[in-house]
Amino acid sequence: NNTDKTYSVTLKAQSQGLNFANDSFQATLKPTEEKVMLFDVSASNCGHFPIKFKGQMGTETDICQYSINVIPDERTNVAAVSGEFEAKEAAEYVKIPGGAKVGSAILDISVSNNFSSQLNGVVQKLWDEDAIALDTILARTEIILLSDRLGLKLPQELNSEAKRKAAVKKYCQELEKFRTIDNGFSLWPGTKVCSNIYTAWALDVMTKLKKMGWLESEKEYLYIDTKLYAKNTIYASLLKLPKVGDGVGDPGIPMLFASLCKIGEGQNSTLVVLYRARQKFSLSGRAYILKAAAELNNREIVEALRQELSNTLKIEERQAWFEEDGTAELNTISERALSNAAALSAMLRSGDFKFAPKVFAWLFSHKVSGTWGFELADAKVAEALTTYTDKEQVVRHDVEVKVRSGGKQLLKGTLKYPQANCLFASSPIATIGQEVPIEMSKTGSGKLYYDLLLRYAPTKPMPATDHGFYIFQSCSTLDDLERPIPFTELKVGQVYKVSVNVISPVNRDQVVVNVPLPAGLEVVNTTFDTESNLYSNLINKVNPDPDYGTFTDAAYYSDHVKVWAEGLQAGEHTYSFLARAVSCGHYRMPGARIYQKNCPEVFGCTSETRLKIVP
Repeated sequence: NNTDKTYSVTLKAQSQGLNFANDSFQATLKPTEEKVMLFDVSASNCGHFPIKFKGQMGTETDICQYSINVIPDERTNVAAVSGEFEAKEAAEYVKIPGGAKVGSAILDISVSNNFSSQLNGVVQKLWDEDAIALDTILARTEIILLSDRLGLKLPQELNSEAKRKAAVKKYCQELEKFRTIDNGFSLWPGTKVCSNIYTAWALDVMTKLKKMGWLESEKEYLYIDTKLYAKNTIYASLLKLPKVGDGVGDPGIPMLFASLCKIGEGQNSTLVVLYRARQKFSLSGRAYILKAAAELNNREIVEALRQELSNTLKIEERQAWFEEDGTAELNTISERALSNAAALSAMLRSGDFKFAPKVFAWLFSHKVSGTWGFELADAKVAEALTTYTDKEQVVRHDVEVKVRSGGKQLLKGTLKYPQANCLFASSPIATIGQEVPIEMSKTGSGKLYYDLLLRYAPTKPMPATDHGFYIFQSCSTLDDLERPIPFTELKVGQVYKVSVNVISPVNRDQVVVNVPLPAGLEVVNTTFDTESNLYSNLINKVNPDPDYGTFTDAAYYSDHVKVWAEGLQAGEHTYSFLARAVSCGHYRMPGARIYQKNCPEVFGCTSETRLKIVP
């Protein structure tokens, strides 16, 4: 109330698609008094819903309106179907398990006149992730740069070139946080461990930005320093390259060298040394040596390496893939996807490769939940797609497309030549427990590529899972930090210590822990001036000093805490933070999850539980 009189105020809420326990409130406001009115709202379906609040005080009326995006909850299940067809019609079937919550299922459809529809899940995952690790920032930048060439659908906030350029500028400004003392780059901000792989990737991205004129002059020093780091690291490595049999070498060395060759600063003498030591590198490493040889136009080494990579190719009727002897059972799907993307890109950049469509078919059939597992693999597949699309000019015709289900039209549009086109649509799926036919038809010759991504929320709580990690959650009061209490009932207004205990049987690297919080809890961010110094001192005492081998740092968000470790030694590790119970009620508490960022098949999670917050 900004007047000098006392008024009775009425506030009403209206929405189509949202349900209010109480849609109106009344209160009396004295002069300059302020009150908060809380609405208990629920949604029975996913989607964008408008909401309007109308307030009346005396003869004055004010209206506030916006939209709410209702999405499935934290532990959303994802099912993906990809394919292609050349006939006039084709059909796929998607099925929502009987354990899915009614109204939670959303089907994302993308069709294209090239392979770009296969990146729909990658784009969604990238912008759902917290942009705190270098690989997420680099992958987002790459996807933005490739979006026009591949016809990708980016988030709404990037719907113009000016907005995309502003986003890239912001990402470039954040690169400084990942620099190490020797001018390389680390995966996580503020850590001391430099990664040659991510430094090479950062150099590649900055090179692309520089060519497009998007790298601002005040960031030129980053580009220059990174080139200098690459040269010094490569030349130092040449002095100590181990002999064959001494273990697999760092694939970041060939990646750095290929990046230098791309900008005309690689030497043939260095190429020869790396080529002679090629057997110490993995398939990915040899692929980058091939890229470097192609850039330097060393045809002798190009032909020799192309033959070697071709010898690792396994060919079936519909698919083909690169495979090193004895590694098929040892490598995870995400690792194999990364090496195949690197090898495919190298073969395409160095000459013709008739098996490219079959290798793409293998990659598309090995997506998990719409992606290839982690950001580097996703970006390298996108790079290979771009090379193939630019080189082969896959489409030479216009194609009219229709997608229907149960008599309802889900998507209609035209893919126009010569642009790389992709059509998108999202539609709720109501049928539970049985297959739903998705009918696709086209007018025009050639192939149509499609990707169907089904997201739904399961009805049953997710159980605890251990696939390489063990993780446990506990809670204690500040009066007795060492004695855990049941994490099922807390008192409103109280601050608690929440601890995550992790056990790793072996040494791991690039480890991430994500701890979602229920709606009734709020993280106590001890860096805020509004919080007591006692809280800050307490957390500093219970958490270990950041160091390689244990948790390095954490990021606090409104609804979750993310903790990471550059390297996690075998054994038990604990990270604690403070949380405040802010509102009474019954809440669902999603499980905490730990995973290896560069190998997400290695993970663990706690079970979902319920939390009650009482007065």
